[in-house]
Order: sequence, then C-alpha cells, then structure tokens
Amino acid sequence: MQKGKKTILVVDNDSEYNDFLMGLLGDECTLLTAKNGHSAITTAMNNTPHLILLHVSLSDMPGFAVARALQHIRETKNIPVIFIANQNTPPEKIQGLDDGDYLLKSYSADDVKRIIMSLIYENA
Repeated sequence: MQKGKKTILVVDNDSEYNDFLMGLLGDECTLLTAKNGHSAITTAMNNTPHLILLHVSLSDMPGFAVARALQHIRETKNIPVIFIANQNTPPEKIQGLDDGDYLLKSYSADDVKRIIMSLIYENA
C-alpha cells in the first residue's frame, strides 16, 4: 500500500469490473481485490482498508454474509461497505440499502467515483 493513499478492497469475481475500478480509482487509491467471501475477510483483516466494495453474489457466500462476518471482527467492524449489484439483480437481493450503500454496475463512471470518494473522505 502506498503511504497517504486510501485503500479500497474490491470483492467481485468480475475481472472486467475490477479493471474498470482500477482505471477509475487507481491514481487516487490503492485497490486490493478478492474473488470470494473468505479471501475478502482475510484480506480485510490483514490490510484494514478504508472502504470495501462488496458484490452481493459471490461464489462461496452471499456478500451480505461477508458484511455480517466483518461486523463481528474487531479490526474490520468499522469499515464502511458499499454493496455492488448487477443491473438485473432482484430487488430482494439489494437488501444492502438497509445494511449500507450500494452501486449498480450500470452506474456511470462519474457517479461511481463520486459515491466512492465521498464515502472514503466522509469516514476519514
């Protein structure tokens, strides 16, 4: 991690979306990635990111289960989480509105960057 840069953990198995975020935020933030819930929990515990972008559907567990697990760990319980959902995600899966903020992958790059950066610096 580079000194002075905010760190974001991106938990999504969509490498194209990870590349999009890297291009969008890579100059201003350090991005860490995890492809599933278990590696997300380990990465968050070992690196204490400033923000976690967490897909609602992961290969090994739901994103909401990962968020609940992180809330029970001393090192990670205060890290803000933004849930990521595909545009066609059923509304009942976007329960993240109750648990935190969420982004649809269909949002424009400007909207994604504005939401992420405002949350990082709001919680600084």
